[in-house]
Amino acid sequence: MSPRTSVSSSSQSSGSCTGGSSGSSGRLGSPSSSDMYGTMRSRKSGNGVATKEQAVGSSEVNKDSWAAEINGKINVFDKSLVEFFDTYVPCEAASRAARPWNDPATPFKTVPTTGRETEMYPHIIKGLESIVRKFKPARRPRFANGSKRALRFPYSAWEDEHNYTLPDILMSFPAEADADWHLNWRRIAMAIEVKPTKREDPIGLRGVKYGKEATGVLTQIAKSARNLMLTHGMLYVYIVGIYCDTARIYRFDHAACVVSRAFNYKTDPSPLHELLWRFCHHREHNRGRANAPLVHMVLGADPSLQPATEEEVQLANERCVEAGKNRLTEEEKSACRWMTVIRYNKDGSEAGTTRYLLYRLRFMNPRLFSRSTAVWDAFEEGTWEPLVIKEAWRQLARDREDALYDRLRHAFDPQNRPWWANVADYVFLHRNDEDKPTLPDGGFKLDDQGCPIHSEDFDELEAEAELDAAASELYGLPSVTFSDDLGARAAAKLLSKQSDSPPEASDEAIDALASGVDHPPAYDVYHRTICGWLRNANKAKYNERSHTRVVMKTTGRPLSEFRSTRELVMALRDVVIGHRQLFQQGIIHRDISEGNVMILDGWIPVFVGFLLDLDYAFDWKTALMYAGYDRIDEVTWKRFVEEYDKNLPHIKRPAPPEKEIPVLIDKKRDGKLKNKAEREKWTIKMKMKERTGTLLYMAIEILCSYVAHDVRHDLESVFWLLLCMVVRHTIHTSYPAYELYLDIFDAHTERASAKSKRSFLAGPMDWEVEGNKPLTTLIRKYKVLCLRNTPREESSNITPLTYESVLDLFDEALADTSWPKNDRALPFKIPCDSNDSSAGSQTSRGKKRTRDEEARTDDVEGDPWRLPQHASKKAMVRSPLGIDTGSSESEGSVSS
Repeated sequence: MSPRTSVSSSSQSSGSCTGGSSGSSGRLGSPSSSDMYGTMRSRKSGNGVATKEQAVGSSEVNKDSWAAEINGKINVFDKSLVEFFDTYVPCEAASRAARPWNDPATPFKTVPTTGRETEMYPHIIKGLESIVRKFKPARRPRFANGSKRALRFPYSAWEDEHNYTLPDILMSFPAEADADWHLNWRRIAMAIEVKPTKREDPIGLRGVKYGKEATGVLTQIAKSARNLMLTHGMLYVYIVGIYCDTARIYRFDHAACVVSRAFNYKTDPSPLHELLWRFCHHREHNRGRANAPLVHMVLGADPSLQPATEEEVQLANERCVEAGKNRLTEEEKSACRWMTVIRYNKDGSEAGTTRYLLYRLRFMNPRLFSRSTAVWDAFEEGTWEPLVIKEAWRQLARDREDALYDRLRHAFDPQNRPWWANVADYVFLHRNDEDKPTLPDGGFKLDDQGCPIHSEDFDELEAEAELDAAASELYGLPSVTFSDDLGARAAAKLLSKQSDSPPEASDEAIDALASGVDHPPAYDVYHRTICGWLRNANKAKYNERSHTRVVMKTTGRPLSEFRSTRELVMALRDVVIGHRQLFQQGIIHRDISEGNVMILDGWIPVFVGFLLDLDYAFDWKTALMYAGYDRIDEVTWKRFVEEYDKNLPHIKRPAPPEKEIPVLIDKKRDGKLKNKAEREKWTIKMKMKERTGTLLYMAIEILCSYVAHDVRHDLESVFWLLLCMVVRHTIHTSYPAYELYLDIFDAHTERASAKSKRSFLAGPMDWEVEGNKPLTTLIRKYKVLCLRNTPREESSNITPLTYESVLDLFDEALADTSWPKNDRALPFKIPCDSNDSSAGSQTSRGKKRTRDEEARTDDVEGDPWRLPQHASKKAMVRSPLGIDTGSSESEGSVSS
């Protein structure tokens, strides 16, 4: 389902020794913008496709997006294999078993070095089975030919946007017993990609090769890595590439990929044996607890995740029914897993644990090198209280989301929130009421410290404000019960181990660990990425990523599941209020998108919609403070933004080489950053914060200029989000139906997106939402405000969007009594191609073929779209990812 897909931005490489940037037709090597300047120039890895033909691997859109995704992120570790294993394939000890051969040339001697690629598969599989034959049965994997069966995307809700894959050879998790394990990503632990000639090795003497062929090979590998990480919640994964008689090991995490030197697996398969041994014999502390016993896991698995039993899944299904939620699908049952959350004391010691059963994936960012945000519905163990858990991989240059949520909780604690703040918000939010409240005597009187003076005139108004949730509590924002940066915690432990008297574990000291001199840091558990270090060791403290986790009591539905269009509008109104609360605490969200907005699903609805995900938020108050400003308030921020935009040497993107664009907030001479190193770090960090967002919803001015990202740009993003929901999920009078969506949102570069949006704002709106005058009127009026918010020329004046102007529109629309009832969101179907105008949210759908009609033989020469996905005979509930806590391993019989 397209609405759930994130197209979030990420930094892009410029100048790596192993590859250039993305170009057209899937080719690596064309010039690109610096990775230190915010969002991508184009969509990456198939996000937000507008038609099914764009998701097909042969599509130029698909090729280009994946080329952009892997550009500069695939890097060769040009040292010995011993050093590669020591750094990137961690294990308690090397293989304790003798190599299972007398002559190392025996296992793969029958693999042909000429002929068709498919002729190599059975011989490679036989060799792989041979080198693991002395593994104990409980740790022994299986291998299968995967090239004849289509492996569809691991989550069916996003299947239309992500084409099936055909990995050449598949490896199971240890002790796999199901004969059909190779037909589903949930049973697969590793993939091996085979090419018949050395020429097809995408790595050359100088690093990653340029050209379509090399990019295509790397894309195939990267898709398998992405699917493995998404399916199992892996921290990092391994893929093996075989090229005639040589092989390479690829290690992927959420920041980058590191590739080993090539080795001749036919003459010496020791590296393959060592990789599989370490992968299958890895051990971690049970549930990720430091003092818990060690248990077997596959290498790269998250120790805080454990499988759910069939009984536990059935119980979760019953709880869903009791709570009025949909029953679990077979896919959801197979994806159920326990997550252990560890709480800590101030001194870093463990204070206790809570387990949550993740049962339904609500949102997912399907990109490989990204935040990889996932939002799950969950039940708390014991109480079975419904919650929402969000996981993401924060780029180290970004502000810590858990710290921002801590600030919000502190600010809205009744003991900390001043009375006058409640009163001011109450008056603001109810200014359009028929009996609107007003401040006594025209406003607040201030004391010598600038604080409002309380008098009896405010008593009644203060009491009313305290009873109003929108004024006195977090409104339009989630209630966070727990948040943690697991990567920062792992780094703090490493920092403590490195010194008898470790320095204060500040964020700066922790992040500095990522920039090792000779090799990346060796964390006990890799909740921090290490593959970005090889890309640029000096910038690893900005480019590496840290695993974060947030537990929220506020549960909800995706915005695309609104039960009425009035509910949709109410939800977005509440999001604007929540955004205002964030801004008042010094935070600009900067990524208003469908994945970051939800509709409340609670027993007592305090608000309708809420805004989550502060991964890309900008802390403007702290930035002003460190930049040396004496007064830190909204007036100072507004003045700064005006001066910055006015003094830009070149406002339009991209700037010519001779024009140097200053960082968003430059360091003042009298500020807190003294030495050259601190100033350089500040500059880099500000550049990385310079522009972010989701391409579909980003404001026009952010897409095409260097102006500072301010509140008005997020308020424009709210409009694009509203419009996107309407054209995808309601019946409107535009015909062909799907063409309207394509005209506005089918853009794959920032320039094209800005052009399409500008054209819509400037042109007439000659369509309406069928039978829905309030919504049609809202869109038309909001459209006019957005047009005024966007300058037509560099020097033209604008009328900026404000909280008042936007909320006034929402209030006016919601006051209309003619809203239709029960006009819930219509399903959104991506068309097969751009000529299929019957798709989308309209009534004409066409007949959907049954799976039997799609099924074919294993012949892959025909239409690849018709390759079937052969489902397992029985739904598997227990994930093979799980920790092995069963009976002790027995040697069993070993065949020759």
